[in-house]
Amino acid sequence: YIYASFLKPMLLVGNIVISALVSLSLIIVGVFDLLPTINMQNKFIQSSMFEVIFDYAVFAFLITFIREIVKDIQDIDGDYNAQMKTLPIVLGKSRAAKIAFGLTVAAILILAFYLNAYLYMQTVAIIYFLIAVIAPLIYIAIKLFSAENKKDFKLISRLLKVVMLLGMLSMVVYYFII
Repeated sequence: YIYASFLKPMLLVGNIVISALVSLSLIIVGVFDLLPTINMQNKFIQSSMFEVIFDYAVFAFLITFIREIVKDIQDIDGDYNAQMKTLPIVLGKSRAAKIAFGLTVAAILILAFYLNAYLYMQTVAIIYFLIAVIAPLIYIAIKLFSAENKKDFKLISRLLKVVMLLGMLSMVVYYFII
């Protein structure tokens, strides 16, 4: 109720709140499952796992934030009638799509850096991320640059859900590399 009534109509506040809640749902796992079990024998591995969870939380925040902007573009007519101040209403559909495009490119670059910095010796992880996460994000970036109608943005929104799912499923890869 608070979100729909007060936060969603405010420029970017609703998008940030939703993205933060998705992100926090991952961090909570680390806080309540990993941190209480840390002792001197497992401190390094537990801390490393918490860092991985935090990295996934950042990824979840960014992808959710992009998706929220895309959904705002998709719902621009209804939001305009409800007198909301979403990014596409304030800046226009084209500029909002360009911002989502820029954030998607940023996500691709961050993931590429992450793979190079932390997983460069893990061939399975690199192949998985390239095929299941980075390739779809590149496609999404291209679609964002050329999207024009509600149907285009609906497809992009769905693809971002798939990227989020595939990104989270990549946690299984850590079972094989840790």
